[in-house]
This record gives sequence, structure tokens and C-alpha cells, in this order.
Amino acid sequence: MTSHAQVLLMQERLRKELVWGESHFREFKSAFHGSVTGKRAQEAKHIAREVGDMLVAFGNADGGTLIVGVEDDGTVTGLPYVQAELEIIRRAPADARPCGHAAGGRASQSGGSAGPVRFGFRRA
Repeated sequence: MTSHAQVLLMQERLRKELVWGESHFREFKSAFHGSVTGKRAQEAKHIAREVGDMLVAFGNADGGTLIVGVEDDGTVTGLPYVQAELEIIRRAPADARPCGHAAGGRASQSGGSAGPVRFGFRRA
């Protein structure tokens, strides 16, 4: 499959997951914090720690999907980071250790560097 086709499939999958909303197996994570009128970007290292924590939780349960750059209501707000900060977030699965093992989570991104990042973890 070409990389263009893979991007289209990722975008379609993300659209469906946004419609389905959060569940026991799916969690949205905003890159921002603060009040509605004064939202500010969280530090990339903080987001990466939270990604690691969520992947550990998924690893200790039945697996799941974490989508970073999306509000709890499904609104895509994206990731306001430069490339080096995005890499810190994308590397989060390698730093997480669910059940004493390296996380099997994988990061995928659609919509360019500002688009959401999707992490999936399957329980072995």
C-alpha cells in the first residue's frame, strides 16, 4: 500500500474514532490546559509523561487507543509544537513500561505536524 493510501486510511480511522467518542478502550487527550478563554499549550514533556501513563494503564487492562490533540468532546485542537517537541511525544511509548515490558504502543499521525497523534496498545 502506498504511503498516500495509508494516510487516507489513518484519516478515515481517526474520523470514525472521533465520532465514536471516548470509551473504556479510547481516550482523547488535549495538548492544552486552562480555562476556555485562556487555554495554553502544555509542555511536550508533560504530554509525553501522560501518554506513557495512559499506555501503562491500557497495558494493565485490555489495551486501547489514545488520541492526543483532541478535546474530551471530540474537537480536534491539534498539537502546537515544533518538530523536536513532537518527537518527544511520539517517543513516549518507548519510555513507558506497562507490566514490566516496553510498551507496544505505536504512534501514527495524520494531518501534518499539527494534526492529532494516535497511540494504540494491544494487550498481548
